[in-house]
Amino acid sequence: MELELIRDPFVVSTPVGETIVTRRVYWNCAVLVCSHQTLADLVELYMVYFDVIMGMDWLASYYANVDCRTKIVRFNFPNEPVLEWKGNVVAPKGRFIYYLKARKMISMGYIYQLVRV
Repeated sequence: MELELIRDPFVVSTPVGETIVTRRVYWNCAVLVCSHQTLADLVELYMVYFDVIMGMDWLASYYANVDCRTKIVRFNFPNEPVLEWKGNVVAPKGRFIYYLKARKMISMGYIYQLVRV
């Protein structure tokens, strides 16, 4: 794993309208997929609730098929059995909506206090 501070930053827009700017990239990181080693270039982002976000190019290069309904990712590596990874995290319903509502209220000037329960 090799860290590089790049000259031109990555600017990432989130679904809630925020922007994350980063210059830190880790090149050629080993990523294990069901005991199968792959390589990825990782961009450091400060986001809550996400450990890693793998892009479409990375998924395609490792023959991945994503089934969103069943939360299963299948890796069809050549000359190997299909590897499956099943997501087991259930997102609490409403958390995203409450966040959007809170952002709107804050932008309108409401007084707020950040609390984690």
